[in-house]
Amino acid sequence: MDIAVCVKTVPDYDMVPAKEWQAVEGGHPDISYVRDCFGCFDETALELALRLKEQDPGVELRAVSVGEATGLLKGLYAVGYSQVTALPPAETRTELDFRPERTAGYLAAYFRRHPAELILCGRQTGPGDSGMVPYLLAQELEAPCVPGVVALNAPLSGGEVLAQAVCMDGTVRELKRGTVVILDNVPDCFLRLPTLKEKLAARTREVLVETAECPQGEPDGVTLERLEAPPKREKCRFLEGTVEEQAAGLLAWLRESDG
Repeated sequence: MDIAVCVKTVPDYDMVPAKEWQAVEGGHPDISYVRDCFGCFDETALELALRLKEQDPGVELRAVSVGEATGLLKGLYAVGYSQVTALPPAETRTELDFRPERTAGYLAAYFRRHPAELILCGRQTGPGDSGMVPYLLAQELEAPCVPGVVALNAPLSGGEVLAQAVCMDGTVRELKRGTVVILDNVPDCFLRLPTLKEKLAARTREVLVETAECPQGEPDGVTLERLEAPPKREKCRFLEGTVEEQAAGLLAWLRESDG
């Protein structure tokens, strides 16, 4: 069975000190020194695919990422992925963050050239992402879509059923060829770390780079110039005096806030 996992490398914003975010007004702090990582939902998809492979040794795993080839992607060879492919897009990373239909278009074009029996996606790649890419991908491929999956199991019998998906509500769905599976939040599910022996065995493997193609129209010329956070209005005020004085102070503060 051929399973493809769609992933995206994102900056590890936990490495950016809070003071640097506060020092930048209407812009973006310098994150050139920040390492890339996988979002928690992408990690879940990657790890659950590996656990399914442990149940069924006949499973072949590949990872696909819309973005540049990085050392983080190359590391997937060491944990058990047989093929890792990068699709460098025409847009910058920031532009793609606000154009999920483009990311889905790149992935759909790839899977039309290289079909997979099952396609796994994390619910979203990082904080603030739309979470629409898996649904748009399923729409592009005209494929069935199963969201809210928290576990994958090998089927009890063969036939058309490739795997069983356990959903958040406890239901079990049978996955057939071509299904797009959306992995949700799974507690304590992290991508395993490779051993030194596994790293050495995979050191000569390289990420495959394919030209990213997207049949959709070109960007419409709208450019994101900056993001601004709304001013914070939260204030803490301690009311003193008698109960009557505190009530009068609270009423005055509410009137002031409404004004």
